[in-house]
Amino acid sequence: MKNTARIIIRLRKAILALTFIITVVAGYFMKDLEVDPDVFNYLPDDDPAAMLFNEIGRDYGGNYIALVGLETKDVFTYEVLEQIRSLTDSLEVMEGIGTVTSLTNIIDIRGSEWGIEVSTLVDKWDLPETREALDSLRRYTLSDDMYRGTIVSDDGTFTVIMIRIAEGTNKLEVARNIQSFMERQDTGYNVYYGGIPFTLLSLADIILGDLLFLAPLTALAIILVLMWGFRSWRGVLLPLLTVGISTIWTMGLMGLLGIRLSIISDVIPVILLAVGSAYTIHVINRIRETRAKDRRERTEEALAYIITPVLMASVTTMIGFISFIFGSYLTMISTFGIFMAAGIFFALLLSVTFAPAFLVAFSGKGKDPIFSQKGKSTNKLSDALLRGTAALVLKHPGRVIMVWSCIAVAGIAGILLIQRNVDMIDYFSKSDPTHVAEKIFRDKFGGSFPVYIQTAGDVQSPYVLGKMDAAAEYMEQHEAVTHTQSIADLVKEMNDLMEEGETIPPEKLMIQQLWVLLQGQTILDQMVNYELDEGLVSGTFNTGDVQVM
Repeated sequence: MKNTARIIIRLRKAILALTFIITVVAGYFMKDLEVDPDVFNYLPDDDPAAMLFNEIGRDYGGNYIALVGLETKDVFTYEVLEQIRSLTDSLEVMEGIGTVTSLTNIIDIRGSEWGIEVSTLVDKWDLPETREALDSLRRYTLSDDMYRGTIVSDDGTFTVIMIRIAEGTNKLEVARNIQSFMERQDTGYNVYYGGIPFTLLSLADIILGDLLFLAPLTALAIILVLMWGFRSWRGVLLPLLTVGISTIWTMGLMGLLGIRLSIISDVIPVILLAVGSAYTIHVINRIRETRAKDRRERTEEALAYIITPVLMASVTTMIGFISFIFGSYLTMISTFGIFMAAGIFFALLLSVTFAPAFLVAFSGKGKDPIFSQKGKSTNKLSDALLRGTAALVLKHPGRVIMVWSCIAVAGIAGILLIQRNVDMIDYFSKSDPTHVAEKIFRDKFGGSFPVYIQTAGDVQSPYVLGKMDAAAEYMEQHEAVTHTQSIADLVKEMNDLMEEGETIPPEKLMIQQLWVLLQGQTILDQMVNYELDEGLVSGTFNTGDVQVM
């Protein structure tokens, strides 16, 4: 260790130059860091739920549904309908959007003098203008379960535009583009954003906000403690500088490798500031306690002693984080462990190379508490507190053990009370726009989180359609599920209009005859696949509580 310390001090200029170069390169790659708060992207590729989720998104026009809610005094006016039509048309052509459903283009099935007419609820090129026509539209819409509580609220003051984000696109970018587009519109209405894409977008903003707020706050706390303890600008600067550089190296490495920040890995800089700064503090403190006269000799002697303890302290911490790799199912947890371990290693490396090299290279000749005290403390208050603590421990060891044993028992009892009921909306404060919007969507439309049941079989078969209908009925028995829908509902509605009753036709040929009327309708692609051998029964959760789900 003496030889190692001597080499480090001798090569101090090269170490400082190399550290600077690596930091600049790492800082450049930090620009490539992206935020991805979507937990589904961190499930293993062979996870059954993830595979099914991705398959549904691929085969049914996307599984991420963004909701844009418009609150007005009355939805059923020409001005509002015209605004909805304009917004719908504009959103439909935006990049990354699969389908858009609103009051002005949603499917409508009704009887006519020719039999059954399948069209849209309103003709977007001939919107109703007279009060009589608008009142008729209101009565018809609010009397149909297909629209009431799904596309327009019961009181007719709130409507929603449902947007399916296309598979294979950047969901957060598309959601941000939708929000930016809506904010540029002078609608004059209250606009709310709901659904998983907007929730994830808000989480991404929170992650970046945490980085910008918590890291400086942690640094400030460390600065105050170091200034109180060392009474030296080097004693404050060096621990922060070394851990800051190690953070840049870690985040730059993530950017270089294309690793995205998750709702867990965003705390890496904060933890590194708290944990990694300790190694340089040990180095500086050892230099203070060493009695050699020459600053260079003193630094070498202190470094030779402290390398081994600092190495052992960092290695045990690294092993703790590396253990996440073997005990986690979500890749974001193992990724967090890997890069936290890397950050700790960088902090160790810098504390025993860069920090002493910096101290010697910029030691100067002025008086500095790090070098001038030679083993004497510069803080009488901390000395008094530590001596008092030591005396208490040595005088009453039994009481100390008893107190900490009680705290440990209380901690174990607390562990047993931990519940895994998590509602994503609880991540936000009650005043946060995302929380407010989700509450409105739950009150007005029964929620915004979709639930799917995938069925395999001939979707034109009476048997399969009957099973899909039975699945929907089962879902509706639960208070947490609202607004179920499947192709079986459309078939039943058309069969009822043919005066055969609101049931599934008993023959496949009869179903095929009704099916012809649905050809070309966008909603069909959201309910069945192209081969007609798979279908979806969809619903909405009015809660985000995973246990209820």
